[in-house]
Amino acid sequence: MKKEMHFAVATLNIGSVSHQLCRGILATILLTALMLPSACHESKSNHPPSTPTIVLFPTSPTTSDNLICEITTPSIDPEGDEVTYSYQWYKDDELQSELTEGIISAEYTAIGETWRCVVIASDGITSSSSGSDGVTINLSPPTNLQVEAITSTQIDLTWAASADSSVVGYNVYRDSVLSATSSSTSASDSSLVPSTTYLYAVSAYDSHGHESEPSASI
Repeated sequence: MKKEMHFAVATLNIGSVSHQLCRGILATILLTALMLPSACHESKSNHPPSTPTIVLFPTSPTTSDNLICEITTPSIDPEGDEVTYSYQWYKDDELQSELTEGIISAEYTAIGETWRCVVIASDGITSSSSGSDGVTINLSPPTNLQVEAITSTQIDLTWAASADSSVVGYNVYRDSVLSATSSSTSASDSSLVPSTTYLYAVSAYDSHGHESEPSASI
């Protein structure tokens, strides 16, 4: 007897496979397109903020003055990011790590010291070059200078003492030229020419050679 042989025939649905394949390709393209802006954003280069301009006030401080580090020209970030500032203070070129604000009290300073404020701007990613300014701490000048005419060729001068206890004497200037020194708060000038106008000012000095700014002229 002849045996009948049966074969299972698998039918491949080409149309269905093609449809699924196309859907997969489209999904991949769509996902890639969505990821592109994020990838481009992440690879965008970041530029540092501009260097701030700094002025230290007062420009001729005394031992009674606080030092204020003022940003006169703020930093600008090229990408428009928010900018923050960090402050560093140097006394005679030595970093004072505990001082991190834009102002320091006069109690930290002493006559003859040089103070410098350094400011750096940051956008959170990169930092600017540093801006800085410096001053020297001076003696307090004498005040309330008074002049009394004694004769046509002589005047007497008096003034209020400097606020610094280390002052040992005063320089008297006539027309910006040193004309006399005094260990007290008075002096006399008897070398005047009648009917001539003179301008006087007085400065203080200590035993270390530090000299204050001159008083107001009279």
